[in-house]
Amino acid sequence: MISSPSPFSTSKSILLPSPR
Repeated sequence: MISSPSPFSTSKSILLPSPR
Protein backbone atom coordinates (compact mmCIF):
# COMPACT_ATOMS: atom_id res chain seq x y z
CA MET A 1 0.00 0.00 0.00
CA ILE A 2 2.54 2.57 1.17
CA SER A 3 5.33 1.17 -0.99
CA SER A 4 5.23 3.97 -3.49
CA PRO A 5 7.50 7.03 -3.44
CA SER A 6 4.45 9.16 -3.89
CA PRO A 7 3.39 11.88 -1.43
CA PHE A 8 -0.19 10.69 -1.67
CA SER A 9 0.49 6.96 -1.92
CA THR A 10 -1.86 6.41 0.99
CA SER A 11 -5.08 5.79 -0.87
CA LYS A 12 -4.46 7.07 -4.38
CA SER A 13 -1.96 4.27 -4.85
CA ILE A 14 -4.86 1.86 -4.77
CA LEU A 15 -6.84 3.76 -7.39
CA LEU A 16 -3.94 4.97 -9.50
CA PRO A 17 -0.89 2.90 -10.47
CA SER A 18 1.62 5.69 -9.89
CA PRO A 19 2.00 9.43 -10.64
CA ARG A 20 5.38 8.67 -12.13
